[in-house]
Amino acid sequence: RSEYKARLANPAVAAKLTEKASQWNALTRTVLSRRTGGPASPPVVPPSDAAASTLQLLEKLLTVNPDPNPLWNHRRELLLLGSDDGSAAFPVEAELSLTAACLARNPKAYGAWFHRKWSVRRWILSSGGGGEEEGTEAGTGRRSAREDLLGTELGLCAYLLDRDERNFHCWNYRRFVVAAMLELPALEGGEGIPLLDGSWGGTGAPAAAGSGAFMGPQIAAGSAKAVPGTGAFPSATAATDRVVRSEFCFTTERIEKNFSNCSAFHYRSKLIDMVLDADLRDGGFTDAGETKPDCYQKRLNMARRELEIVQSAVFPEPDDQTAWWYHRFAVAWARPGGADSWSNEADAADAREAYAELIDGEIESMRELIEAEGGKCKWGLMALHMLLTEMLTQELDLDEEESEEMLAEANACLSELAALDPDRASRYKSMKR
Repeated sequence: RSEYKARLANPAVAAKLTEKASQWNALTRTVLSRRTGGPASPPVVPPSDAAASTLQLLEKLLTVNPDPNPLWNHRRELLLLGSDDGSAAFPVEAELSLTAACLARNPKAYGAWFHRKWSVRRWILSSGGGGEEEGTEAGTGRRSAREDLLGTELGLCAYLLDRDERNFHCWNYRRFVVAAMLELPALEGGEGIPLLDGSWGGTGAPAAAGSGAFMGPQIAAGSAKAVPGTGAFPSATAATDRVVRSEFCFTTERIEKNFSNCSAFHYRSKLIDMVLDADLRDGGFTDAGETKPDCYQKRLNMARRELEIVQSAVFPEPDDQTAWWYHRFAVAWARPGGADSWSNEADAADAREAYAELIDGEIESMRELIEAEGGKCKWGLMALHMLLTEMLTQELDLDEEESEEMLAEANACLSELAALDPDRASRYKSMKR
């Protein structure tokens, strides 16, 4: 910003920018007049040659300034002319080139990212992305074209995240692309038109994740695509499992490169249920009721690995909040659930004991970290308080003396936090009560 202001102090630069802005405004007025025919008139359907001319003008305008959403809306109106029945292949390459140019200018332009998602989705759902039976030569070619395009888009995301790993627009777009890859088998299998909205499950969220969308919608709302109570798609296959595992590995690479990558941790938290589902399918677990202890053991093993990643992050940088959020998530994700979610009390008791063993190990790790920091570790104290509270609130067979010791240590954490963080002292006092 300071560099930009310094440039404007140069009269020659300022005059050139003023001329450029005037030209842009004049072109904008021309384009808007073609769209409405006047301030109060309804949209006008232009002849094909006029539409092509307007598309060229819009390309010029958006390449200079990709932010105005009305210009993108106008472009989509023109692209849809005569193709509402889905009979024509959508010209996706031109739109990908345009949005790439726009994102090179502004990598966080909302309108450009949305238009890229819209274009990919439109192409897949048009005759350019589907059509002939998948068993035919043409159908096989179209399937390959879809996979090639989505693979290229994943590569673009990786490139842009190398340049700016905190670009949440790019992370959201990657999520959309992966959702499209996961829904392609349903399209190829004749199960109807997929949503391709990036929601990854609609309202059919995994039981451990609570209610609501598994991952928020990206393009359009729609009905649930996941099997209720799991993170799986109805058409989950070895191929879709490979995609999910590959994305999980991608987040691992990003986290190992920078433990402060909050977007990678967030994405990981949304993938972990799907990876667990894939592992359970590989293990032949099809009836969760009959094999629940074994299923829960797999969940605990995954949670241990996730907590090891967190410890690798927090011990070198205990003041970085990013991994601490994921630490709280991983602890909650490993919970065994109430007694009513188990087929018998013996299994429920075993699960609670296994969970308590996990939490006990984390308590010891947090004590070590706090001691290494001379007792002045805010996030470590917060985590220790959370872990002790977790032990006290679980249905465990703790004797009275042990419970009192844990409660005293949890309150001692809050007292130390009030001294370390006086701006939130009232909060810590409230937590004690």
